[in-house]
Amino acid sequence: MAEGAPVSSREGLTTITAPALVIAGGPASHVDQGRLAEMAALMPGGELVTIPAGHCVHAGQPAAFISAVTAFFLVSAQPGTPRS
Repeated sequence: MAEGAPVSSREGLTTITAPALVIAGGPASHVDQGRLAEMAALMPGGELVTIPAGHCVHAGQPAAFISAVTAFFLVSAQPGTPRS
């Protein structure tokens, strides 16, 4: 890579050290679900949750969205607890 060249977003994902939650909307979403899975896998602390709600998961399945985010934060708040 040339000096000063921007890091691709894909390469940048591997440098994220914080736990990260990626929420996918399933097959009804226009976002490529495979790319979301790849993003989550590239992050050392990445976790993928799929909620079949299309693109606007938070609006289409608010209870499932809140449950997924809450569970993620509760596990992340436990020191030394590995991500699944």
